[in-house]
Amino acid sequence: MLSKFDLLRCPVCRADLTLVERTLRCPQRHSFDLARAGYVNLLTGHGAAPAEGGDDARQLQRRDAFLAKGHFDRVTDAIRAVLPPGGGAILDAGCGTAYHLQRLATGDHPCAGIDVSKEACAFAAKRYPKSGFAVADIWRDWPVRDACADLVLSIFAPRNFVEAARVLRPGGILAVAYPGPDHLIELRREFDLIDQGEAKTETYAAGIAAATAAPRHQRLRAAARLDAPGIANVILMGPNARHARLEALPPEATRDVSFDIELLIARKPA
Repeated sequence: MLSKFDLLRCPVCRADLTLVERTLRCPQRHSFDLARAGYVNLLTGHGAAPAEGGDDARQLQRRDAFLAKGHFDRVTDAIRAVLPPGGGAILDAGCGTAYHLQRLATGDHPCAGIDVSKEACAFAAKRYPKSGFAVADIWRDWPVRDACADLVLSIFAPRNFVEAARVLRPGGILAVAYPGPDHLIELRREFDLIDQGEAKTETYAAGIAAATAAPRHQRLRAAARLDAPGIANVILMGPNARHARLEALPPEATRDVSFDIELLIARKPA
């Protein structure tokens, strides 16, 4: 019988983990208890200190409310278009609320998400109990088995292309989505939000090509009229939450907002 944690491995010795009641155990007797919410904390091993950062509960609530409106659904729609019939095992690296993971999950294939935020893993585990979630640092070795995933997602999340390539099966797909140069451009000007930088696509494509294969690039552009709660949600659901100030935004405010999302998709050689 498949376990929702089948994609995970021990962060200490890298052996496979087995779920026994509410504990994940490896043959070397390392064990990790499930939290009450149903996720597991694997942010240990190799002398690693706990990582800092990640989304807090308020950011997650705002992201959940914003994504539920479907504004970013075109990302998973584009990814689904290149997946084989029947789907497969999915790993969401930097899963957040796991909204995108669940839009792509199909059948009985194991799906898992990792995130440095305990709050994100708790949120996702409660919302989607059929998938396995683990606290882990995306920048370090992932507590995920070699060649176990048919699809690895990195959607508006930290990117570790070497680890993504390791956990992908031959023929598996890596999908990386990130803000384009015009993403939220109207709000960036009005509220002095974080700049998106330049030359991301070239840099990310080179990193992906070195780890797996040259990716295919798509630019997904759209616009929507957002009300005041929508404006607050899209600004405060991400890194802008740490410095943006929206006191001047009246409750009746509306804005036409641009969504500009870059998508790189690469297939690991068979």
